[in-house]
Amino acid sequence: MKKLLLIILFLSTTICLSQISQTIIDKTTNRVLCAQNSNYVLANNEYSIPQLETIHYLKSFWNPITQQFYEGATAQEIADDLKSKVPDSVTRKQLKLQLTLSGFNMSTIDTAINSLPEPNKSIALISWNDSSEFDRNNPLLQALASMLGLTDSELDQIFIDASKL
Repeated sequence: MKKLLLIILFLSTTICLSQISQTIIDKTTNRVLCAQNSNYVLANNEYSIPQLETIHYLKSFWNPITQQFYEGATAQEIADDLKSKVPDSVTRKQLKLQLTLSGFNMSTIDTAINSLPEPNKSIALISWNDSSEFDRNNPLLQALASMLGLTDSELDQIFIDASKL
């Protein structure tokens, strides 16, 4: 009898556990609560799905009909989150490496700088060649980015990516 009770207790406990690689979802809102790579005891207001979210969303939600994750944040919330991640500055090496990784040729950048009128050309050349860091809000950097066809959002992303190098 004790063995039977222990088996029933064990089975009821394992039923409440989500298995490895599960995403935990709020039953009421379908908001993603967390992803677990270990056993997790589900609360009454939670359910799990047997897959992990592979795309990062600011506010992740699960659509049980389409079986897909989706973004629940507004465009403004996403923009504000991105702005909060943009570093104030990056090193010269980080910026030049990231521009190269983003498909920009250094000779194209040199040509853009050389097309500036004096004294901006000389100031930009000195800054480009001799600065140890580049400030995100530097007017000359913003002008150069514009000449290269970069939007503010794209330059923000370059700074974010450069800071990780």
